[in-house]
Amino acid sequence: MVSSSKKADTSAEPAEEEGNTEASAPVCYMPDLVQDNKSVYQWANINFGEHVSMLLQKSMQNLAKTSGASKLRFWGKINGTERSYYIAEGVAEAPEAAEGAPADIEPRNSGANEFAYWVCNCPSENKWTMLPDLSP
Repeated sequence: MVSSSKKADTSAEPAEEEGNTEASAPVCYMPDLVQDNKSVYQWANINFGEHVSMLLQKSMQNLAKTSGASKLRFWGKINGTERSYYIAEGVAEAPEAAEGAPADIEPRNSGANEFAYWVCNCPSENKWTMLPDLSP
């Protein structure tokens, strides 16, 4: 599967404004959901629609800025009876070890906790919740 990719941009304004030619630094690697929706997802007979794809793309760009993830991708959508859940998967920084934390939990970025996951109910609200690391 081939998909185009972009890096989430940190600036909300154009880089070249009033003599400022400094390029904005990318935040993290993230596939282009709008392009994937037009090619890969439609090939698999999945369609979120252009509007939802654009909202999800923008919401995940905001998540990339706020979460500090180095990689981020759309993992999927789970349709529930009362709410649907959009899920993002990424590589997040490992938290500092807290005292009293269970010793049998694998550290972040290894084993079962190789990836971090965020969920939201509506991509237009930009309210992503990071799920806790897995424990046995």
